[in-house]
Amino acid sequence: MNFDSILNDLLTIPKALLKSLKYYLSPEGKEKLESLRRDAQQQKIKRIMLIGHTYAYFASITIFRYLNSKYHSKIEGHEDLTKKICINYELDEFISYYNPLQDTGETIYLFVSRSGNSNEIQKAIHKLLNSKINPEHIWGVSNDTSSFLSSNSYHFLPINFGTEEITGTKSYINAILVLYLIGRSIMNKDALPDIREDEIRRLIFEIKLYGQDWQQHTKNLTDFFGENIDNLFFISKGASLSTAYQASLNFKAYTRTFCVAISTGLFLNGPFQIVDDSFRCVLIIGDETSIEETKRLIDLITKKGCGKMILLNNSRKLSSIGRSNKKNIFVFEHTIENTYLSPIFEIYTLFYLIFQIAKNQGVFE
Repeated sequence: MNFDSILNDLLTIPKALLKSLKYYLSPEGKEKLESLRRDAQQQKIKRIMLIGHTYAYFASITIFRYLNSKYHSKIEGHEDLTKKICINYELDEFISYYNPLQDTGETIYLFVSRSGNSNEIQKAIHKLLNSKINPEHIWGVSNDTSSFLSSNSYHFLPINFGTEEITGTKSYINAILVLYLIGRSIMNKDALPDIREDEIRRLIFEIKLYGQDWQQHTKNLTDFFGENIDNLFFISKGASLSTAYQASLNFKAYTRTFCVAISTGLFLNGPFQIVDDSFRCVLIIGDETSIEETKRLIDLITKKGCGKMILLNNSRKLSSIGRSNKKNIFVFEHTIENTYLSPIFEIYTLFYLIFQIAKNQGVFE
């Protein structure tokens, strides 16, 4: 595979995001979101089930966190919606273990897929239809508007990424954006008020700006980690866990190196014991929730050994902590404040790091 074609994938991600944004600002896109919003407010709807495979499953973590955190938050002023819950299912697990006979007409099945034509998607939808699930409760998100998923979805929303050389680059990022708009609609909010449109446009500008200087940014990260990486941990929490899982999948697939994605809570309960001089991790933090736990993790990693950490975050508090130990911690602070959109910027930076390491290892030409 040619590295230049991969670069083209990454460098055109801002255009893919802008294309999707413009679509959902168009009359057609607005009507799709508004129609979905109206149906999601039906009193009989009590549960939203997200179903996806690999990176589509990871992208769904962002809307899963958004919906559950909001549904259980009185601060947002949506107390009438607290009876709704959100569940995230990996597609193969759904096919193998979910019992549709449990359904009482209260569940929306939201499938997320790149093509919408995979055998797994077809099996899952046939499973529901054969169990007499209301077809109006099957919704879909995909790139192909003529796909099996599109044809069998009562509400279908395209992600509009175009084409990609590396599966799960543009499609993953665009899926996060579209799922965020769906989440806002399910929450009975205007999906794209001016303030959110401006926020998304700033995000697109920031990743475009990063892409213009990706070589220097990536060199700084690879120089800090060193040449011999035989293990790598992506540690995160909240919506940014989607970044950790996606990055870990790509890192293993393209660098053929041992890699783990794990939550901060799980890492603190035992795995921190493996930290030594060869330990390498990327700590990805997109909010200031449980900041003391994050500080504890940083202390454990940096004080236990001489391992190295890239701290990818949007918090000045955490950045100041990281910069106090420049030997062990490389701080990359970004400006995307929305915790449900920050995974887009996070994975964008890590795509360059992962594919550059793979290139250095001779995987790409």
